[in-house]
Amino acid sequence: MIPVARLAEPQDFDERVRKRGAEWIAEHGETATPRPYWIEFLPALREGFGRRCGYSAMLVDHGTVDHFRSQRDHRSLLYEWSNLRFASALMNASKKASAVLDPYEVGADWFEVVLPSMELVARFERIPADRHALVRATLATLPLVHDERIVRQRREWYAMFCAGELSIEGLGRVAPQIAAAVERWQREHPGVPSP
Repeated sequence: MIPVARLAEPQDFDERVRKRGAEWIAEHGETATPRPYWIEFLPALREGFGRRCGYSAMLVDHGTVDHFRSQRDHRSLLYEWSNLRFASALMNASKKASAVLDPYEVGADWFEVVLPSMELVARFERIPADRHALVRATLATLPLVHDERIVRQRREWYAMFCAGELSIEGLGRVAPQIAAAVERWQREHPGVPSP
């Protein structure tokens, strides 16, 4: 995970989502399956998150709208812009209604990708103590550390960089934690190629 700047609510969100959602709930009740009016704003979320999943911090071609506070447990937040995040389908499905760290609240350098394993580690010495339990819960809930699907994706981005298909700047745009790992390696091992 990397810090994500909080996105300003789009000008027409209130009219197109919040009000329509409130009307729909008033007509159909709190327990009915909600109408996904928020999907109209998936492109705005995707661009605001740099086309990267808010949890895996990697480029995703087809992401989803994640309700940070779950649809099931926080019905009052269904149609609120402040509750929406951009996430890969894998992360969104893994998260479900679990309490995890909010991409908007992640601090710089709280997490690192380790070369050459491509595993994600939390740098607890950089994370405020009152966030430790939530970080542990996040790493236990989301497939960020050892899951082969995510590790393989990291390896693919890294292989593209090593093959010269991506510059370090390009790697930073699609997988910033891997770019940071390469830059860290280069600082710590001058003149030695990254593994």
